[in-house]
Amino acid sequence: MEAQAKAKAKQAIESNEDLLNEVFTVVDSKIQYLKFLISDAIKDYIDVDALKKMPPESGVPFFQDIEQIEQKNWGIFEQIEQHNKSLSLMLLVRRLLNKWNFRIVMILLSDNQYLKYNEKNLALILQNYYSMSSGIPHHVSDN
Repeated sequence: MEAQAKAKAKQAIESNEDLLNEVFTVVDSKIQYLKFLISDAIKDYIDVDALKKMPPESGVPFFQDIEQIEQKNWGIFEQIEQHNKSLSLMLLVRRLLNKWNFRIVMILLSDNQYLKYNEKNLALILQNYYSMSSGIPHHVSDN
């Protein structure tokens, strides 16, 4: 009887480890995707080939060109800012992800629920969940 209980406990631990590894894989994939989105948005904004083809004496002051580009592509800046925020949150999730909070991370990843929180609140959720699950007293400062 004791051997069966040990076998079931071992199986449960291995199952949790497998799930934790899967969550790490999903988080890492999201991080890579967000980096790609940022890089792609920057490439859309900075058309290097067009800059190379621009005649050196086009008659238009350089800063005027920049102002026109900024006005035309302001949405790209907003996209980059949003992707950076998402990336920052995902890196925080990656840093705090552990065997005690991976289930809450799974919930936060579904439908991008993690985006509803700022960094401080997300850290509090993940750290406090760790404290509650592990029984370890934990205090998060207000700083």
